[in-house]
Amino acid sequence: MTAVSQLDTTQLDLDHSALEFLGSEFTDPVYGRWTIERRLEVFLRHRGLTELADSGEGFEALLDRVMVNFSTARRAGLFGR
Repeated sequence: MTAVSQLDTTQLDLDHSALEFLGSEFTDPVYGRWTIERRLEVFLRHRGLTELADSGEGFEALLDRVMVNFSTARRAGLFGR
């Protein structure tokens, strides 16, 4: 696998995880007082991904993909399920 295809695969994985988060219960109003970072951390821990939750660089990359995919999730109707 080339470096470019590894990057593409990683990006797709992050986008998939970001959309899973955006469609999760952690975007419900009940968590409205929590920061997006806290919501994402708890989402990852809830799914057993503590290593990613504790990884500064990985966590920040996923958070970035969450923000980039916000409008995609809205258009797909992921919020308010």
